[in-house]
Amino acid sequence: MQPVAATENSIHQAIHTTAEEALSARPVMASLIRPFVNLFLQKASCITRLDFDTWTEDLKGAHDRLLSGIPILMTLSLEPWRKPLETACEWMLPAIREAFPAIGGDIEAVTAAYRNDNLPLSRLAEEYLDGSFTHYESSAQSIGVSADTLAFVMNTVLSTVLEAFAPRIWAGMEDVRWSKGNCPICGCLPSVSYLAKPSGDAGEFLKDSGGKKFLHCALCGHNWRINRHICPVCDNTDAELRFFLSVPDYPGERVDICRKCGFYLPCADLRERSAMPHLDTAAVCMVHLDILARQQGFKPLSYLTWNRIENGIEFPQDISS
Repeated sequence: MQPVAATENSIHQAIHTTAEEALSARPVMASLIRPFVNLFLQKASCITRLDFDTWTEDLKGAHDRLLSGIPILMTLSLEPWRKPLETACEWMLPAIREAFPAIGGDIEAVTAAYRNDNLPLSRLAEEYLDGSFTHYESSAQSIGVSADTLAFVMNTVLSTVLEAFAPRIWAGMEDVRWSKGNCPICGCLPSVSYLAKPSGDAGEFLKDSGGKKFLHCALCGHNWRINRHICPVCDNTDAELRFFLSVPDYPGERVDICRKCGFYLPCADLRERSAMPHLDTAAVCMVHLDILARQQGFKPLSYLTWNRIENGIEFPQDISS
């Protein structure tokens, strides 16, 4: 099973289908899921309109960096990406304001700063990628918003650009065997994993006929294969220290947990599904599993907007039974 083809209509359809399937089983989650659905729909529309010709970053040597275990975009300047970043701002800032009216005032402040050329997009994007966030506090204070809000905005804008460019960046790199837990393109961590249908080819990463496992990057949306019998955080292969939790009556959803490092990652089991879901939407729709894992003291591999706000959602008493 391959990822959804990168066309606006197919992505929109996958988003709607993924969300409606989840909401039919858990309508109580509508207040969480629908804002993100609207955001993802707008992102898909923007992605298909970004101009690839504006991307001029020289990736010479990227193949060798990958072979050395270094993600393609690590330490590279994003200044050549200014135009697509600006385009993403024009599309996504209004979408964020509409989807999350509670922070509408803050988004208007960020929008004003961007249009007055007081938002250093390239620098903030680079800091988001390398995780330094050096200028986030000062930039947020100058705008009059929180650093968390500014990080959410930059996540949305940068991920829109990266999702558009990731397939082109990865072209020609398919021969590289990348088995790490962070993304080979941008270096970020996954938001969700999935088990694909068995292909019949055991190969290097597959010890049985249970299906191949892939990780889905929380930022650029790239999917890469990983050994399904290893923890992507600490490389633990001890089966007694790895387990998963699931909720009765919700087949195809689980959360993989490692007792050794204490991290968890939601997993979509697609072995019995005929169509590929929209994985970002699927991650949001499995927030009940985030809650289940948190209640047992485990930490998310990636802290995301939706798994930071789960305490504001009221679930039925039997949601984690």
